[in-house]
Amino acid sequence: MQTISYTSAGGNLSSRRQWTEEMANRFGLDCRLDTTRAGHSIFTQWRAGPLKLTDAELAWLRLSPVMQRTPVWLGEYMLLKQVESGSMTIEQNGNTHRIDAGGIVLVDPARAFHDQYREPTRIISLRIPKQSLRDRGIRYTLNDLYFPDLKSPDVAAVRDYVSFTARHAYAISTKLLDRLGDQCLECFDIVIGDAPSQTQARSAAALALRARQVIARSIGDPDLTVAKIAEELNVSANYLSRVFRSEGRSPMRYVWSVRLSHAARLLAETPVDRVMSKEIAFRCGFSNASNFSRAFKEEYGVAPLTYARRAHDATGKAGESESENESKGENDPDAPASCT
Repeated sequence: MQTISYTSAGGNLSSRRQWTEEMANRFGLDCRLDTTRAGHSIFTQWRAGPLKLTDAELAWLRLSPVMQRTPVWLGEYMLLKQVESGSMTIEQNGNTHRIDAGGIVLVDPARAFHDQYREPTRIISLRIPKQSLRDRGIRYTLNDLYFPDLKSPDVAAVRDYVSFTARHAYAISTKLLDRLGDQCLECFDIVIGDAPSQTQARSAAALALRARQVIARSIGDPDLTVAKIAEELNVSANYLSRVFRSEGRSPMRYVWSVRLSHAARLLAETPVDRVMSKEIAFRCGFSNASNFSRAFKEEYGVAPLTYARRAHDATGKAGESESENESKGENDPDAPASCT
C-alpha cells in the first residue's frame, strides 16, 4: 500500500512541492494545485491481483499523466474511474465531461487526458493491464472516453463491487485483496459492454481461456456439459469443441483433468483422518464416490486415500528435514548469523 496526503490550508510551499513530486514520481501523475483554495487530499494505492486499486480524496487540483516520464501511461493499461462523492471533470480528445457521484468512466491512457476536481471528491480507480484484457478476449482499446450504461443492473452491481473492494482494502489481507482484484477483472467485460463485432473477433485462444475460467468456476457441477459451457460463452458447442481439439483434447477431457487435479489438491490439503472420498468426489463434480475412485486411480496410479497418506507423509518428512537443518544451523558456530 502506498499513501500520500496533502493539506493546502496555510499555503505551505514545501508541502505543496512534496505532494506534486510524490504524485509524479510514485504514481506518474502531474498535479496542478489551486493555491487559492484550502483543502485536503489523500491518495492511497494497493496492488489487487493484476490490478492497481486507488482510493483517493481530492480537492482543488488537476491531474494528468506524465507521459514522457512514466511507462505505465504509454498505453499498456486501461483505467476505470468511478466517483463516490463530489464530482470531477475529465477531458480527452477535446471533449470534456462532468461526472457526478455514482458515475463511471473508462479511459484509454494511450491518448492524453486530464481530470479536474473543483470540490472535495472521493474517487476510486482501477488500473487494468491491457494484456490481461487481451488474454480474456475483452476489448482493450478505446478511441475516446467510454461511459458504461449505469441503467444496467449488472453494471451497477460491478460498480458496487469495486466500491466494496476499496472500502475493505485498508483492513483485509493481501491474499484476499488479490482475489477481489481477480474478480474485478473477470467482471470488466460487463462494464465495457463488448460490441457484437468485437465478440465475433475474439481469437480461439481467448475463447479457450474464457472457457477454462467457466470450467474452473463450475467444477463442482456434476451436470456440466459442453453445451452449458458454450451457452455461457455465447458460442456453439461444435465451435467450442473444435477450439479445444485444436489444442489436443476435447472440452470434457479438459473438465475431467481439472476435476482430478482439484481432487488431488484437496486430498493433499485435508488431514488424513478427515479425508472422505465421497465428499471430495461431490466437491469436484463426480456423481458418486466409486466413479471418482476409479478415475483417480487411473490418473494417479493409487486410490484417493493412499494418495492422501503419501502426500502427508512426504510433507511430514520435508518438515522434519527442514527442522533438522535449522537445528544444525543453530548449533554450528560457523553458520552465518541471522539479521532481525
